[in-house]
Amino acid sequence: MEKRRKQIVLCGIFAALTGVGAMFSVPFGPVPINMVHISIFLSAWILGPKLAMLAQIVYILMGIVSLPVFSGFAAGLGHVIGPTGGFIWSYPVVAFVSGCIFKMTKLKLLLKLIIGIVTGWSISYIVGTAYYIFLTGVPVSAAIGSCIIPFLPGDICKSIVTYILIIRLRNIGRTLGK
Repeated sequence: MEKRRKQIVLCGIFAALTGVGAMFSVPFGPVPINMVHISIFLSAWILGPKLAMLAQIVYILMGIVSLPVFSGFAAGLGHVIGPTGGFIWSYPVVAFVSGCIFKMTKLKLLLKLIIGIVTGWSISYIVGTAYYIFLTGVPVSAAIGSCIIPFLPGDICKSIVTYILIIRLRNIGRTLGK
């Protein structure tokens, strides 16, 4: 019972941290720049795939019920079904898949972090951009030019920050979430 309670609290904490990451946002074309993925990858590392996915689902539900946890202090269902909603919907999948990769025991730490983070970003880009194309009808090349390419330098920097944080917190998952 105590372990379950701790897991519920940690899911709530990481849902809130994702909301905090969204607060650090800069409007940039159709998709804002924010720090959400750092929290998603940290939750995948510390909580493991299932709990990390649950934390991201809780984050989305918080926003749907009008808590201002999305970029720019936005909230509501309209935000998750709007043109950038696909990126938000990708968060639970990113958390789960990255968490599964981070759990792989046969991979060296650096390799599993690189694969997990790159795979997570790829899922987010694919789901978010495909949804954007579906809703707006823009050509694939235009969507890639506005939803992916301008974000790559910043996302690489966020990935490096995430790597450093995970290295510093590498043993915390054993005592907290997993």
